Amino acid sequence: MKKLNSIIENATETDLLFIINGIKKICKIEKEIPEKDSILIKNTKEAIRNKKIRIAKTNNKTLGFVQFTFSSKEPYGLSYGKRKEFCWLEWMYILEPYQRRGVGHLLHNDIKRICRKNKIKEIILDVFEINEIAKNFYKKEKFNYFIHILREKI
Repeated sequence: MKKLNSIIENATETDLLFIINGIKKICKIEKEIPEKDSILIKNTKEAIRNKKIRIAKTNNKTLGFVQFTFSSKEPYGLSYGKRKEFCWLEWMYILEPYQRRGVGHLLHNDIKRICRKNKIKEIILDVFEINEIAKNFYKKEKFNYFIHILREKI
């Protein structure tokens, strides 16, 4: 497929509905219930205000987004040993017709640039086992498995 010439910029409140719908689609793929709309809207607006959501666009068409935060707080309350601040990649979503066209790679490179600028040396994220597209993408982007969290429903 042909690569797209995309620009990456900070999200604005005009991107809110696109971001909320993207999060809901990820939850659907991962067979998880998304947070209530009121909570999603509140959290997304806050992330937009804090410039923690980056949007990929081409010709004024929104293609995808990545939402991130910097933290030294361990994900899921687990202790992985003493850790410096890292980038927690909360969400990454690319519209299906634009997947496998370099948009995710551009967003990932943009996050790495922001991390370097802020002296952050590690990006951590989680992917549900059922989300094959995301797992394949992150493997291609050279992410390594760090921890496996298993569950059993009873």
